[in-house]
Amino acid sequence: MGRFGKTFTAALVVALFMLPALGTSVAAQESPLPAVQLDCGADPVMDVHPNSYEDAILECTVSNPTSASEVIEVSKVEWDGVNVEMTLSEDEFTLAAGDEETFNVIFTGQTRLPASLTYGFELEAKVTSWNGLPYGQLPDGPWVVNQSYSGDFSIASYGMIELSMSDKTTREMTVAEEVDFTFQFTNKGNDDDKIRVTIANEADLAAAGFSFPTGAFVAEDVPYQGTSSLRTLTVRSPAELTADIRLPVIFQAESTVDPDAPASEITVQLNVVAPGQSGSFSGNL
Repeated sequence: MGRFGKTFTAALVVALFMLPALGTSVAAQESPLPAVQLDCGADPVMDVHPNSYEDAILECTVSNPTSASEVIEVSKVEWDGVNVEMTLSEDEFTLAAGDEETFNVIFTGQTRLPASLTYGFELEAKVTSWNGLPYGQLPDGPWVVNQSYSGDFSIASYGMIELSMSDKTTREMTVAEEVDFTFQFTNKGNDDDKIRVTIANEADLAAAGFSFPTGAFVAEDVPYQGTSSLRTLTVRSPAELTADIRLPVIFQAESTVDPDAPASEITVQLNVVAPGQSGSFSGNL
């Protein structure tokens, strides 16, 4: 009797598996056995800029491709993020045959995290009930087709530059005189950056007769949270003048890793006295 009872139970389980298939056309049915599909969008990238931080959200879809109703659970199989938390908006779904539902995987962190941080993750979608049968009563063996999804989490690079110059006082010059401007720039972004400093109004100064013996720009690779070496740009006043000139020189530091990052600027006034002139700029300052 015991053997007969076990045989009857096994036959009943198989019958429950096959009944949905018998009541569904071949064209409509995809799988008469427990199965699940899990699809997600592009790998998540988090914006950690202090002025525009947003949680990174990955949208996923869980589907029931079978011919019977299912209860499906989604869980985190792998996540080693230390500075970032990974949560699911939902983790259990009851889906009729052929139905699907979307959910979000939410990554929460903090501002200013370095772009070098990357984490792998894995999700698993598992059938816990099929056609009314709980997981513990589903047959052993390759009957239940669960599915996993693997991806990579990363942090977007942003640039933030600070240009500093110890002497920003007005330069009083005569014709054909050279003055040096010494400065440094600090990388306050979250990634290594090649920072470029230019004389932003080079064209205006050149039109007035100024020249730049050492060039009108410098560039340097500055590591994350690092500061450049001392750099110098030289400005030479016009060789000939018939009247005094008063013009600014504008130094502009820019990020190359993040073209949208605001530039950091310093403006210094240049006063050039023409030969034979009094050079009385001080009364107009």
